[in-house]
Amino acid sequence: MSDRNQQYRDKVSAACSTHVADDIIAIGIFSPRGTAGAVGVIEGASPLLGTIMRRRAKSNAGGVPQTAVYALTADELHVLDGTPKAKSWKIKKHVCAWRRDSFTAQPVDGSVTDQVELTFDDGTTIGLESIRFGAQGFNGQFIDQLTRSSE
Repeated sequence: MSDRNQQYRDKVSAACSTHVADDIIAIGIFSPRGTAGAVGVIEGASPLLGTIMRRRAKSNAGGVPQTAVYALTADELHVLDGTPKAKSWKIKKHVCAWRRDSFTAQPVDGSVTDQVELTFDDGTTIGLESIRFGAQGFNGQFIDQLTRSSE
């Protein structure tokens, strides 16, 4: 883990702490699975098709924000909508929280993305991803902590 990543994690975690009452164990920044491919299509082939793909990815992920901060506490996984600001994040709102015992988390191999899949007790599945290039393992700690609770 790079010092740069840890410093950024600390700043993002501090931004989240005003919206999350419990101590934050780990944070990750993710988009619905399929977003990275959609962005590639938008930039390289068809903006319209890519936009449709991105909307479908968001819909398949239960409507979570296009890019969100996921804050893990001892008992819950919080989803926070926000935007990058300078070297941190400005959190707009707390979207939802899921009890950790209401889902299992599984890492998924991705060629250029870090991915994790959440499977809820009712059978609903939400896939999340983050482009790995340039992130230098930023989400690794979060994925490790999240999936450890599912073992």
